[in-house]
Amino acid sequence: MARQIIFDPSVTNELKENRLQLALADANLNTTRENVIYVVTKAYYNALLAQAELDFALSDTVRAYEQFRTVLQRFIEKQITAVEKKQAELSLADSRFNAFKMQSRLKTAMSSLKFASGLPDEM
Repeated sequence: MARQIIFDPSVTNELKENRLQLALADANLNTTRENVIYVVTKAYYNALLAQAELDFALSDTVRAYEQFRTVLQRFIEKQITAVEKKQAELSLADSRFNAFKMQSRLKTAMSSLKFASGLPDEM
């Protein structure tokens, strides 16, 4: 009877099991890597979108402010009614509120990006 280790069936079975575990670990590593890349990429593009939305909201606020100044001047000159002035005030308030919401959204998106990237939130 052969007593060498290469002929021991338990060693052969253990080797096969170790190879299968290695293949499973490699598959898990690849899946995790792909998931991390996806999550970070998604967070990055969400941050870019939030920045673009904020830029648009801020430009809309500037436009609403300029329009309000024009309306206010025309109101002072009695060319328009108080209702039209109030509409311009509301439009400006809506624009400011929208810009505030977009700033909050950008802050959240940046926090998500930092978290997904493994960076501290204080950066």
